[in-house]
Amino acid sequence: MRPISNTNIIGDLQKINFSLDDFSRLREEDYLYVDKTGMIEEIIKSGWGRVLLFTRPRRFGKSLNLSMLRYFFDMTEDSAAIFEGLYIGDTEYTRSHMNKFPILYLNFKNIALTSFVSAQESILWNLGNAANQLSEKMKIAELKEIAFSANDGSIMPDKLKDLTRILYTYTGKRTIVLIDEYDSVINRAYGRDFWREILIVMKDMFGALFKSNEYLETGVLTGVSRIGKELGFSDMNNLDVYGLTKRRYYEYFGFTESEVGKLLEKCGIEFSEGFYRMYNGYRYGESPFIFNTSSMLKFLDEFHMTGETYLSPYWINTSINNILKENIKKQGSRFKEMLLSLLEGSTTTQALFENVDYDNLHKPAYILSLMVDTGYLCPTRKMGGDVYELRIPNEEVLYGYRDMVDSIIDIEGDILDELCAALSACNSPDGAEKIEGILNRVLSQVSSYHDFSEKENSYHNFLLGALLFMLGRYEVKSNRESGHGRFDIVLIPHEVFADAYRPIIIEFKVAKEKLSVKEYCDDELLKLAESAIDQIIRMKYYDGFTDKYGKGDFVLIGIGAQGKRCRVSYGTVLGL
Repeated sequence: MRPISNTNIIGDLQKINFSLDDFSRLREEDYLYVDKTGMIEEIIKSGWGRVLLFTRPRRFGKSLNLSMLRYFFDMTEDSAAIFEGLYIGDTEYTRSHMNKFPILYLNFKNIALTSFVSAQESILWNLGNAANQLSEKMKIAELKEIAFSANDGSIMPDKLKDLTRILYTYTGKRTIVLIDEYDSVINRAYGRDFWREILIVMKDMFGALFKSNEYLETGVLTGVSRIGKELGFSDMNNLDVYGLTKRRYYEYFGFTESEVGKLLEKCGIEFSEGFYRMYNGYRYGESPFIFNTSSMLKFLDEFHMTGETYLSPYWINTSINNILKENIKKQGSRFKEMLLSLLEGSTTTQALFENVDYDNLHKPAYILSLMVDTGYLCPTRKMGGDVYELRIPNEEVLYGYRDMVDSIIDIEGDILDELCAALSACNSPDGAEKIEGILNRVLSQVSSYHDFSEKENSYHNFLLGALLFMLGRYEVKSNRESGHGRFDIVLIPHEVFADAYRPIIIEFKVAKEKLSVKEYCDDELLKLAESAIDQIIRMKYYDGFTDKYGKGDFVLIGIGAQGKRCRVSYGTVLGL
């Protein structure tokens, strides 16, 4: 393995294209590139003759790496110039392996899924197009027949194996098969009535290419997760899977800390603690932490355009997000409370499953395993066996949870938007009354699984989940030391909104005894809300933020609650 401290960054530092996944164009047009060609050497040394599956969340450079492999090995290309100056260009493999093999490259990202027929036709067209391109580039007429078979819908697994056989007959070389987003079709089709039919098509295709195919040299697949038994991968003895619990190859997907440090240094940007909290945090096995490739490039691109170092969230969810939401909704209180505590920054411990098992996705352990695959959670350390400590990777990913909040707390997004807007606009007791009305409507809609009886933490976690909708305008801080104690929730406006919004401190008080008479209940809950305001002032929770704000700038919100009823009080720090 090459030493990762030898960070090689080439190309125009201000020429960034975070969506470009054509390696040849990236190099020829001198776009910024962080050298990942050491992956080629490692595959030749340790993965040759195998089928390698790399699973990573989206936007970690999987497609660009596959394009890099394609241009390096493809015998129809002349790739010396685009690998010059890169790590692999100075190795013996440029002579022994560069442009020496036939390549079958497939990408399943944009398969049409309006029906089974359209999906099958789109898959077949994809295969036929690949065969047609190979026929034209390699001048092999026999490959045209396979392209025609695909166009008339008759191509089947034996024809795919025939393709690799024909390539071997004409070149004397076994084929390297590269498949990008191999699981995209299956994940996007999940929940539709033709999903299992699609599984059969994909299983037959992968079986023909990778199982007992004597004309296969090496296979490389990329995707978000490992789909095991449904695709027959479980009985492939030549398959090596490298996911988020495997350290090997970790430095080739995403940017290492040394690579990010060098990028920032070249741009004159300080590697701050805030930057680290926002973007760092992924680990493969127990590797050093890794940064998301796309997020880093978008951050640098915005810096070059504006001259500012805004810590914006760029993380993008995948189509698997819908699978997660659907199955999270089915979970009970323990699982949802655990997710809410993760939003607060805690960890959980779980045995992880290497394979996605769609028949068991209603079970918590399988949901958490899929959340690791998709980047919502990160294994921070191995506890023993298949058990890992899990947490949300960073603040950027925390933003991504906004799309799942309605599944976690069973409340529609519209009313949560209304609540967050009322909090942002609150500057008087009337504002607190409006918050109270909305919050009581929210609590009345909450499923009965929420146990709010005498549990302050339940209210805290519930509201914390709802406040994820405010992340675009505020930094949400929870349960941290400040002044003379630990506050419940503090909302600090992002710098660009500092003139529009005031910082907010929220404190909860929960009735310890059941209050049955409504008037008595309301009076007592209001007293609790007012005592929460007193506690904020007495404990000086605002002290940790007075470097940016005057003490009188803070909006204080006290909440007194019991069951699904609450009162809200408004306050400020007076006389300062």
